[in-house]
Parts: sequence; C-alpha cells; structure tokens
Amino acid sequence: MYVLTFYDFFNLPRSKKRCFSHSLKNYFIHAYLLISTFKDIFDRFNFVKIAKKLRIEIRHRKFSFGEFIPLVFSKLCEHQKEHVLSLEELRLEYQRLFNVEISNKPFHNALDKEGVEQIPQELASNLLQQLSKHFKKSRHYRNGTELIKQMCKQFGVKDVILIDGTEIALRYSCALNFECKGKGRKQKDDADSDTKPGLKLHVAFSLTKQTIEYITITEACGSERDEVLFDKFKNCLFIMDRGYVSSKLEKDIAASGNYFLIKDKKNTAGTIIKAFNKAGDALTKCLGKKISSLKEAYTDEEYLDFDVETKQGHNVRVIRAKSSDRDGNTGFVYLRTNLKRGVTSCFQLHQLYRTRWTVELFMKALKTGNSLQAINSSKKHIILFFVIMSVVTSLIKTYIGLLTLQDNPSIKALSMLKLHSCCIFKEFFRKACFVKKTVFYEQLKKVKDFISSNCQRTKPSARDALKLKDMILLVNSIIHNKPITTLEA
Repeated sequence: MYVLTFYDFFNLPRSKKRCFSHSLKNYFIHAYLLISTFKDIFDRFNFVKIAKKLRIEIRHRKFSFGEFIPLVFSKLCEHQKEHVLSLEELRLEYQRLFNVEISNKPFHNALDKEGVEQIPQELASNLLQQLSKHFKKSRHYRNGTELIKQMCKQFGVKDVILIDGTEIALRYSCALNFECKGKGRKQKDDADSDTKPGLKLHVAFSLTKQTIEYITITEACGSERDEVLFDKFKNCLFIMDRGYVSSKLEKDIAASGNYFLIKDKKNTAGTIIKAFNKAGDALTKCLGKKISSLKEAYTDEEYLDFDVETKQGHNVRVIRAKSSDRDGNTGFVYLRTNLKRGVTSCFQLHQLYRTRWTVELFMKALKTGNSLQAINSSKKHIILFFVIMSVVTSLIKTYIGLLTLQDNPSIKALSMLKLHSCCIFKEFFRKACFVKKTVFYEQLKKVKDFISSNCQRTKPSARDALKLKDMILLVNSIIHNKPITTLEA
C-alpha cells in the first residue's frame, strides 16, 4: 500500500540514465527485513546493524551511525537559515551531545564511504513495512480517501498520480565530480552569483493513497519528462505542469493505457479540428485556426473545448478555462488531456488540475519542515545521504501523523504543513533512539497528543470555500460537476 521506490537506473532505457545513475543501485524500497515494531526501526542499534550489514561501519570507534543518525533526524527538523547544511556544525553538535573529541578528518572519513546513502534507503524500507502493516486495514484511513476513490471511479481511472520536481542547489565544486557538467537554475536570492550545479528530485504522489509512489534523483538540468515513469502504472491519470508538455510523452502515456492532464503553454501551437463552448454548441468559426490566435476571441466564454491536431500529427483535447489570479486579474488557463469529452466536462478538468497542489504542499513540507537541501560537501554519496534522510524524516512524521489519526477518530484530517513543521519532533528524534521501549512509547504519546492539539486541518474560510481552496470541497465539486460550498456540503 505504501511504496517508496528509488528506481534502479541501470534497468531503465539509456535515454533515462543520468549522472547519478551509478549512485542509485537497486533502490526498490520494499520490506526486506522483518522488523516487528516502530521502536525496533527507530533504535540506535538498528542503525548500527544496517551500517555494519552494508559494511559502512566496521567497528565502533569515536564515530557511530547509531549516534549520528538521531542527530541528523533532529537537525533536519530545524528551520535552516542557510541553503546548505554544515558538516562542521554537525561535528561540533556530535561532540557536544556524545562527549567525544573527533576532528574534521576522521569525522568526514566516516561519512565519505561509497554506499553510505543506502543506510537511509534501508530505513525507508523498514518504515514503509510498518506503514503498510498498520494502515492497510485501517478503517479511518480507508474512509479518509473514499471521496477521492469515488472521483476516480467516476472517471474510470484507478488512481491520480501528481508529478512534480524540485531543485537543490549544490556547491560549485560538485560540477567537477559529476559526469554532467551542466549548471542548475540561477538562485533568485543570489542574483549576483553564477548559476550553480544542482540536484533535482522528481516525485510521483498518489492522490488516493496520499503517499509517494516513487522518487528519482537527477542533475538539475535533466529533462523532467524523462522521469515520468508511466510504464510502472496502468489506467492512472497523470497530472503535470507546463514543463512536461511533449507530444511524444502524451502519445507514450496514452499507449501505455494511462491518461494525462497537463497545463499547456499560452502560445501553444496546433490546428483546431473541433470546437465547443461550455453548453456543447459547436463553434465552426474556430475550425482551422491556431489556438494561439484566439487569445482575444470569445472572452465572455468561461470554457472552450477543442480537439487539436499538433504539428507532429498528434490529436489532443485542449480546454481553455477562464481564471483569476490572486490580484483579481482575469486570464485563461490551457489544459491538454486524452480524457474523453463524454467522461469529463471542462469544469471537472479545470478543477482536477487544481488537485496538483497536494504534491506542491508535499514539496514545501520537505523543504520547510525536513530541511531538504544540500550538505556542504562535493561528494555524491554524502549529498545523497542527507537528501534521502530528509525524505525518511518526512516519512516518519507522516507515519506518526497517521498513528495520531488512528488513535483519535474524531479528527477528520491533519494539515500536512503543520505536521511537518511541528516543533516537538526535534527533541523526540534526539531522545527517542536511546531510551527503553516503555519510555519510547511514552514520548511517542506526547508527540501524538501535541499533533492532535496543534496540527488539525482547520475549517476553510468563507473566501477559501467559495474559491474551492479545500480538498474535500474541491473533490466534491468535481464529482458533482458544479461548485460545492461549505454550506451546501
């Protein structure tokens, strides 16, 4: 039920390989180890066991992953002011907490080992086993996604997969150590500097399961479209932003038995072969024209529905929807899809695309609540260790959040951002790995009590309800093919 997959890039077509492919070996995350409880996973002896199994830690000296990993978990829960985590800061904190003297070189050497990133991979494997075990038969969890499943059934799809990517800026020296010499995007808050090399996380998020389906890691200048692994799914709807527009990708998704909904560019090319308004009336004057030529035409129409032939000879359905920005300025949004006109209306497609904010919230939670950023190192395996540790930290928080929902049936939903930004996790991570099982569950109860009191999803305001800025209202509106406000719901 809960599957986080770091795909083995060696088994992918050559076109999908990236400069990090040799660092991501055999990363199918499934339950390889039989671990009975959450405490067994979250125990310093388990961290040491994994490190020794992978031959990353041979024997205990001044540095031990059993002590270092809880420190990293705790550090990742802080709101970092800088763009990168500091190895020196971690070393000084390690010395202070565990009363050892360890200089820079042996500290760095303990981390500078090929395969060190497999330690958080293994932790994710064990954690996801627990997620599946606890919530596969959870009535509360199943009921929480029933509305979304009802929507999927209405459109004849198995699941809605939300695709997005996020960049992590690296040090300039990283460009020398990677096969790809390309540079990432210029940083907005560092306008005077050159563009930096970077990593990019590509995330597929399941709307029905409310969890990650897979994550791939590439260089920042890699193609986002190559990381849409549609061949791993069947009869699913992929929702993506305009960076994924590609006739080839659309044809491949359709040929694999899946569907797509992609935000189109305003200057999109393509010849109109069919055109309808919201009421379903044919607009014959549009036939043979380019969509980009209709920017000032039919401005009173809320929706226009086209069948378009692209330059590549590919036919696709394109809708134009009237939309307003936060300043009240009115414009048009264009969406491309292969969902049939008789199955989904323009209104439903327009609102379906808005469900994509869920994966954007997850990305924001990774960055703000779990410090998804680079470490100040130029070594691939060290960088990947901290990136994947950030993802594992978010999984643990999600797991504890789901435990809280299971223990408190009266709570309808938790706020993802509130949960991941919760201040209580820092101390929990720092202490929980070193205590006995009874004390561990006492501390876990305190965390769950704090979450139930402070992280509940609040009722949407009247303004947000009218704009459908609430997932329950939005999905209800999609199902009923009309706006559903709080009062009507």
